[in-house]
Amino acid sequence: MQIKTRRSPVPKKATRRGGMSPVMLFYGAMVVLGLVIAAVIVTFGKNLGWFGTKEASVSGEIVYTALKPDPSDKGTVRLFYRDQGSTQEFVDAGFDIPLVPNQAWQWSTAQSGKNYELQARLVIDGNVVKRSDIESITAPATDVDLALKVNWRDLPADVVASSDLAINGTVSINGYIPPGSRLQILQADNTVASADQPLAVGDSVEESESTVQSISNPTSSNVWSWASAVPLKTYTFRAVLMDSSGNQIGESDQLVNIEAADQQVAMIINSTAQPTQSQAQPSPSTTAFAALAASPQPSPTTAPATPSPAASTVAQAQPSPAPAPTAKIKGTVYLNGPMNQGTSLLMLWKNPSQANYSVVNRYQNPNQAGTSWEFDSAIPGQQYEIQAALQVNGQNTSTAPQPLTVTAPANNVNFTLNTNFLVPAPGSQPSLQVCINNDDAVIILPQIQNAAQLWVQVGTSQGDSSLANTKIQVGPNSGDQKIQVAVPRGQQTYVRYSYAECANCTNSNNFSPWSQSTGFTCQ
Repeated sequence: MQIKTRRSPVPKKATRRGGMSPVMLFYGAMVVLGLVIAAVIVTFGKNLGWFGTKEASVSGEIVYTALKPDPSDKGTVRLFYRDQGSTQEFVDAGFDIPLVPNQAWQWSTAQSGKNYELQARLVIDGNVVKRSDIESITAPATDVDLALKVNWRDLPADVVASSDLAINGTVSINGYIPPGSRLQILQADNTVASADQPLAVGDSVEESESTVQSISNPTSSNVWSWASAVPLKTYTFRAVLMDSSGNQIGESDQLVNIEAADQQVAMIINSTAQPTQSQAQPSPSTTAFAALAASPQPSPTTAPATPSPAASTVAQAQPSPAPAPTAKIKGTVYLNGPMNQGTSLLMLWKNPSQANYSVVNRYQNPNQAGTSWEFDSAIPGQQYEIQAALQVNGQNTSTAPQPLTVTAPANNVNFTLNTNFLVPAPGSQPSLQVCINNDDAVIILPQIQNAAQLWVQVGTSQGDSSLANTKIQVGPNSGDQKIQVAVPRGQQTYVRYSYAECANCTNSNNFSPWSQSTGFTCQ
């Protein structure tokens, strides 16, 4: 007997004409959506720092401390960077900064929290002609100023040759200046002497001289300017004073030899002119005054009476001699560079025939912006040699290259002295001791030997002083100094400090370079 079996029907797979099933389409769409979301997460995550590559901005300005740039020089500034402490070559940040004074720049692709060394480079005709000092920063950062000290010697020869430069100067005239006088400023291309050996009066350069400026009715202080000098070319200058008839009555003591890169020329003329009798009103001499007082003056209507003994005694009395007239010699002394503690300015005088100087006066703690001095007991018409010197504890640290010879009275007898003193940067950095109430920081400034002042700056970026910018007087062996500064809670804050060896000076040139900035956060 046969046993018949019945097979269960096998369901057929559902099919769709012309494409995939809805299930497959759904899963495919989910995959695509997942890839899009992943790409968004990666892109935004990098910027937010989820993967350790958060981007940050670093910005600041390019500062020119000498020659100002000219956009027509066809140059640019490029920013370079490398990791802090690295010995590798700097990497170009990839953008141009225009040749404009105080030009702002921004590097927007730095990595947040990373320490960098930055350097600006001036590029002209494809060549790097100047580099700034290296600045260390932590990204992000603002107010990062990169200073370029550009001189004419740094620029290509064709740029220098196509540039004009203004040379300014002064002429001081000592002595009598007749009405109708004329002052002439003369210049000649210098082919005789070098810049450190000024030509003396009498050298034959008159044939090549030309008039820079002519000043009618000059005064004791005169200002002139010449706008057609070529940078780095050497010129000689001299000043000539003439009376109304064209006769020379004085000239500058020597021809001033100067490079066109320098822009200040100071000359002094001692006038040989004397006032006429109608213009001069001299005091009567002692002899003439005594004779006039002793001579009897008869009355035209009354016969002279026989003088009594008392009257005779009065008539024969001699008056006290009149004091000799005096004249003043005065001027200003300017200082270049920081000033050492205990610095004094010593002004000296002597007659040209004398061997030794006498002291005019000593000025303690002279001002770099200018210290006025005065010699008030000179004799009119007499020549004097004036000298200036800086001293520290009685020892000369700087002296004028040569004395100035003037005829009394004289104004604008000025000197510029180099202090020959350099304040080194602090050898240690400031540090955070503790945060009080989470938003007050106690900062330690390490002791510096010979420091008389400390200058501290605190801000929310390196070089910023928005939170504190103060100077502190310190004494010798006073130890570490502590200051308390209110800071924003939870925000990176920076502190740096500098010092000066003079106690009462205020000019920033007296202070050392800044220490490295120290970063900290009060949570």
